[in-house]
Amino acid sequence: MLKPIAQAKAREDAYEMISEIKGQALLDGAKGMTPVKKEALVDILVKLSRFVEAHPEIKAFDLNPLFADSQGVVAADARIILKKCFRR
Repeated sequence: MLKPIAQAKAREDAYEMISEIKGQALLDGAKGMTPVKKEALVDILVKLSRFVEAHPEIKAFDLNPLFADSQGVVAADARIILKKCFRR
């Protein structure tokens, strides 16, 4: 589980968020696994942060699960919930 995506405005913030993941050892290649391409995770976090910031109508954003490996990252599912808009 990551902190709110809005906190990943800079690459350094995204790297810090990734370093706090409970399964960090798996990302680094524990148990004989190939390390994941963290740069791809960072790119997604920063781009999503900028996307949410550019669209204030977004109330919530859920991207789950993300599959990461040495080649990159793929999102299996995403959900965006918009704030209610009232017209008069």
